[in-house]
Amino acid sequence: MGQISRGLSPTLQQLRPWHKSMVRMMVAGGKRPGELAQIFGMSPTQITIVTNSPLFIMERERLEAQADYQAVDVRGELEIRQGMALEVIDECFKSPDIKVKKDVAFEILDRTGFGKKAEVQKHAHLHLHREIKDMSDEDLAKEAMDLLKDGED
Repeated sequence: MGQISRGLSPTLQQLRPWHKSMVRMMVAGGKRPGELAQIFGMSPTQITIVTNSPLFIMERERLEAQADYQAVDVRGELEIRQGMALEVIDECFKSPDIKVKKDVAFEILDRTGFGKKAEVQKHAHLHLHREIKDMSDEDLAKEAMDLLKDGED
């Protein structure tokens, strides 16, 4: 006799590899239960049972805590290495090679928003008001070239 027939809600007895995949998809991929149901070919009810089980919740909380710790750890490492990066930049500026100095300077200017601005592309919206189906290939090419020249002016 099953748990449902005894009035109990079914729960996971152990986490299988596919359950762990579901947890990873939720934590790392931001997948929602409906998306998990589609991915794993399960009904929304089955997914609800899985995601509400204590084992699943414990695994999700463990992975979330681990992800939070790693994010904080990376941020701390970057803060520590910031000084090292500035030292490397200073060494590049002390280099006798003018190309190295120039490349570093332009890279810094570009990353701080003061770099060379890309030229804005212009788009000409041209209309051909003749029936092109009645035109020969040569006439069509000539018309197109004329319109392009007019659009440049």
